[in-house]
Amino acid sequence: MKRLFVLLTLVAAGAASAEPAPPAGSATNAPAAAVAATNLPPAELAAATNAPPRRTLRPAVITAEKSFYDHKEGIAVFTGHVYVDDERYQIHADKAYVSIVPTNQLRRIVAIGHVAMTNEARRAYGAKVTYNRPTGTVVLVGADDEPAKIVDESKGAGNEQTVRGSKIRFWVDAEQVEVLDASITTPTSGAGDLKKAIGGGL
Repeated sequence: MKRLFVLLTLVAAGAASAEPAPPAGSATNAPAAAVAATNLPPAELAAATNAPPRRTLRPAVITAEKSFYDHKEGIAVFTGHVYVDDERYQIHADKAYVSIVPTNQLRRIVAIGHVAMTNEARRAYGAKVTYNRPTGTVVLVGADDEPAKIVDESKGAGNEQTVRGSKIRFWVDAEQVEVLDASITTPTSGAGDLKKAIGGGL
């Protein structure tokens, strides 16, 4: 099947059809984070307010088998072997809802199904991930039978630290990680560093 290649800065001009919003309350399909109000939650607002000025990120590029764009709602839906190539992370998933602000810049991604999120320092896996691009906030949720997982490889081979939990929140430009129902695997030498990084909860 031919794959669709989409440059997000051109989505609004190039998309031709729209998919109706998923039913409210659907745990699998509802893009709750993607259609959230403009006002950020307190924790994310604080992070955005206190964070140092960020340089402009390059446009993210998404490939998928199919895409739909609702210009009125500012929501793009991608299905089938979704791949998001962002400057900070690469995301693989079965489906993704992408929120785009009026200037055609990516604001938020909600990726669902067999999610894998990677960069040069971390690998993260789960059933669903919400990535807020302006604040650099990532919320990873596991499935009923498989917890979410992050493998931190920043300290090199043999010193990997693995965190598992039903829900994990972290910030791409910070060391803090918040974990619900946490299980931690870490080399003895790195236990102190990881303990400092784990937040007080969600």
